[in-house]
Amino acid sequence: MTINRRSILTLSSFALLGVTLGPAHAAEPTIAGTWELNVAASQSTDPMPKSVTRTYELNGNTEKMTGTIVTADGKTIPISFVLPQDGKDHPFQSPGADTLAGTVADPYTVNFVVKKDGKVVVTGTRTLAKDGKTMTLRNKGTNAEGKPMESTMVYDRR
Repeated sequence: MTINRRSILTLSSFALLGVTLGPAHAAEPTIAGTWELNVAASQSTDPMPKSVTRTYELNGNTEKMTGTIVTADGKTIPISFVLPQDGKDHPFQSPGADTLAGTVADPYTVNFVVKKDGKVVVTGTRTLAKDGKTMTLRNKGTNAEGKPMESTMVYDRR
């Protein structure tokens, strides 16, 4: 089964957010750093990629992510965003998407909305484990065939 643009969108949105958008307190873990998809611990109604690597940087209330998806057929796809903590749409480099908005729910959880041409294609939550070692992205949306998709993608800190 090949991965299409919407599948790549959903896969990239899984990895997209890593919890607190604002500065972390000393006792709280931070999303800053490099994360790798744990394929064995993840599940999706769409095809799984071979790998996903994400690197997050924090600058005040803004989060920057750069990453790479390697699809099941070996294609490498870059993904990135710069996301201020304001709940507004911001550019998102990912196949099948053009904007991303994130809102902080609590120090460990961010809710996000991914859109293409102004239409919501994926919604989800990103949760950082309290020990800061894993990040989980839960997503719901529709795939390129217009069928419902759902996933839980687990990332390990590198």
